[in-house]
Amino acid sequence: MSQRFDRGEIEVIAIDSGSTDGTVEFLRGAGVRVIGYSERPFRFGPARDFAFRASRGRVIVTQSQDVIPMTDRYVDDLVSPILEGDADIVQGNTGPGDQPHFYWHAKRSAFYFTSEGTRFTEEFGGIALSFECIAIERSAWKESGFANALVCEDKVFQRLAVTRGRKIIRLAGAIATHDHAYSTRGLIARCVQEGRGWAEAEVTYTLRQAAWDSIRAVRWFDRWFHALIRLRLRSFGELFFFQIRPIAVWSGNRSQRRRRAEG
Repeated sequence: MSQRFDRGEIEVIAIDSGSTDGTVEFLRGAGVRVIGYSERPFRFGPARDFAFRASRGRVIVTQSQDVIPMTDRYVDDLVSPILEGDADIVQGNTGPGDQPHFYWHAKRSAFYFTSEGTRFTEEFGGIALSFECIAIERSAWKESGFANALVCEDKVFQRLAVTRGRKIIRLAGAIATHDHAYSTRGLIARCVQEGRGWAEAEVTYTLRQAAWDSIRAVRWFDRWFHALIRLRLRSFGELFFFQIRPIAVWSGNRSQRRRRAEG
């Protein structure tokens, strides 16, 4: 969606790590500055640092490729608190759109029902930072960068930023849509990756926690049952989500902690 922004120019940058589906040509045709990124193995932290260094503005808005602004004031909503001196980092909220989606991802509190990040969030700002839709004051990024994070560079950055006294706020209400239509295999891969990312942020998620989260998931039974009888749960992953997620997150967390320990 085109944006109305009266505070200056908007620079749009996309980082290409090897797309072959015509996306690069489409973006360049729309006037987007596309920059190639070839570092291997791919790590999200260095890739995002690369993108931020290529930008020139005081405030950097980072947005996942499947996030769609809901209004023409999306950019203004995100950057205004920073330009007005009320925050260093502004987290935007997203909600489901009208695209096909994984049932539980549309219910954000259900999708993130596991407890791996609870203590971390309480300790570091009280907000679960996500780079799917966020604005960052340039100096806040330059203080720490993303510490070579493999995945979940948002959580790594959050730890560093809050430790340095940076202020994070969250906007009220959704300003963009964000859908995922995970297959069961894709769901498992996503949750394993999250577990690995939490290890990068120095968070341990134990098998005991995973087992307890699976038991506590009974609180979602009513919603699960109603979705079942209304034929909303269309895949194995949707049907057994509350068992899959804790084990997958634990598996990823354990394997990444082992890698880090081995150097």
